[in-house]
Amino acid sequence: MILLVCSMVLTSLILSSVSSTFVQVIKRDVCIIGGGSSGTFSAIQLQKAGKSVVVIEKEKVLGGHSNTYIDPKTYQAVDYGVVLFGNLQVVKNYFDYLEVRWDYGFLPSPPTKYFDFSNSKIENNVTVPDPRHALQTYLTQLIRYPEIQNGFFLPNPVPDDLLLPFGEFVTKYKIGDAVQIMWKYSQGIGDLLRQPTLYVLKLFGLNIIQKDLVDGFILPENQNNSKIYSKAYEKLKNSVLLDSYPIRIVRDKSKFVKVTVKTPVGCTLIKAKKLLVTIPPVTTNLHVFDLNSYETEIFNQFENTAFYTGLVRYTGLPANVSVDNINTNNPYGIPTLPALYSIMPTIIDGLFDVKYCSLHIMTEEAVKADILTSISKLQNVGTEKKTWRKPEFVAFSTHAPFHLTVSAEAVKNGFYDQLYSLQGKRNTYWTGSTFHVHNSGLLWKFTDEIVIPLLVESL
Repeated sequence: MILLVCSMVLTSLILSSVSSTFVQVIKRDVCIIGGGSSGTFSAIQLQKAGKSVVVIEKEKVLGGHSNTYIDPKTYQAVDYGVVLFGNLQVVKNYFDYLEVRWDYGFLPSPPTKYFDFSNSKIENNVTVPDPRHALQTYLTQLIRYPEIQNGFFLPNPVPDDLLLPFGEFVTKYKIGDAVQIMWKYSQGIGDLLRQPTLYVLKLFGLNIIQKDLVDGFILPENQNNSKIYSKAYEKLKNSVLLDSYPIRIVRDKSKFVKVTVKTPVGCTLIKAKKLLVTIPPVTTNLHVFDLNSYETEIFNQFENTAFYTGLVRYTGLPANVSVDNINTNNPYGIPTLPALYSIMPTIIDGLFDVKYCSLHIMTEEAVKADILTSISKLQNVGTEKKTWRKPEFVAFSTHAPFHLTVSAEAVKNGFYDQLYSLQGKRNTYWTGSTFHVHNSGLLWKFTDEIVIPLLVESL
């Protein structure tokens, strides 16, 4: 609440300083809030459909959670946000249209050391169970709910199994041997075992088990995801406002939605027939919107996790070894959050990928400090006899708010029917991970098959 009030005060101060004259007035068919994965894809698809768009993105580049570091010495690229894409036709079509070369591939699987960061202990006797039988059992349950792979399209009434805390679902169907692999593929989900099973079944879904883990994921050429968004930017050209953010959005009954945008050169007024929102719909993100009571009631029900990713340069571990966080005192060895998932080597010697999750948003300084403290625990137990240098971050990105969820009771009472009922109301459409899942390929499919047709038809 304090953050929301501060944001409202800040917006009021900004608006009071805005001149009645805008540096420019832009008219478009659709104004898109957010230039991440869903926003950029939507802009390209609408442009292909012959509609005019403008994308508002707060960062200096498109891409959202797709973060790429270019080593200044070798010019090698390291993706430390989104790494790979689901094996879906929509992904292949999109990359082909952008002229981004791609191939099939799998997640790297270097030799693993297990370390309990909670007590600075190397776990040398960890036996990783064979997950194949458990995954087959899990798959038989997934197949019962094919509709949830396309969105939050739930049976009515919602089956009890989808509402169970996932830990109880695991026990019920005896699939504990697969929990570790689910944990690795569901980074950012928060407390995996306490989440309603619905969210786990969507995130670790049919496509991953039936295609991605069998035939391979889709990887852009040279594993440089920034090329996707630089190519998209070339296609969109003057239809993107980077380093910009809305400070007022009015969706009244007039002909246009009116969006006042703060840009590096001043304030711009956008008049659009429709608005497409792709950012996480939490009230701290939507304080500049003219939300009505129904919208506010829906969005206030969300809880979220926070996910952080970065690259750390240091010596002390072999270049081909991954260190996974494990807590043998917890069920299935899952660490207590907030915590690191792992420290993974990259293709650049001495550069390691780190992933960190919290149940609540933390400051960048606090997350970095905890990660570096965790690394120092490795140093103290002498995992490597080399001379250690002080570790340092060369890249860092905050993905928060990340995984948005509601309670099992809200799901049971029809929350997602209410959320989806917002499509088209007040000239506004919605997409992004909150409306489906944290998976770019599945989000593009959802956006392309459901949201874009509704939006185009309304125009």
